Amino acid sequence: MPGTWQTKKTINLGNPSSFGLECGLSEAFEQLGFKALGYFLIHLGGMQYGVCQPDATMLACSVDAIGEIKKRRGTHAAPFSTAASASDIADALIQSTYAQNPDTGMAFGFSLSEFKEAIHEANLHWAPDGDQAFDDGSHLLQFDVADKVRLIGFKTLENYRHDPRTLRDIWLDADLFYAILAEFLDSFSRKREELLAAKRQGNS
Repeated sequence: MPGTWQTKKTINLGNPSSFGLECGLSEAFEQLGFKALGYFLIHLGGMQYGVCQPDATMLACSVDAIGEIKKRRGTHAAPFSTAASASDIADALIQSTYAQNPDTGMAFGFSLSEFKEAIHEANLHWAPDGDQAFDDGSHLLQFDVADKVRLIGFKTLENYRHDPRTLRDIWLDADLFYAILAEFLDSFSRKREELLAAKRQGNS
């Protein structure tokens, strides 16, 4: 479900039962390295990924990540984009991220360190995005596959495995997916500017 925290400006786009983005802005800042304080959620197949609190994170990382994904449309791909199951990809990501000796394990014909590098080079690992927005253990991966986008979401367990109850594997039309990203960036920019204008006038 969409978050219920009260913020000064809220963005809800897409459909939470398939793919949706939700963002709440509590306070805006002139500094581009902060942008605004609030929360950022990704909804995938009815599952919510992200911390839903009005002061969960500074939003610069989440917004900039969307801008980078949009800019690199069509390049988010890997040899395992379609052949591997969502659960295998999830576990490989966790193991390559947290394993003490990633060169000793294998995933889809790669060592875990090679797998991790492939994920990084193609910008496949959407979340966490570098700040506190996804401190609930959420992970999101995105793959461009011809005119479709494959999204895999999950949350982690303590034994370096994904929680099967949180695993989602959703395919979307690429034009729809990237249109939602573009609309999010436009909406965020407008709402941030509205908060900044009110702050400059001394009304916030």
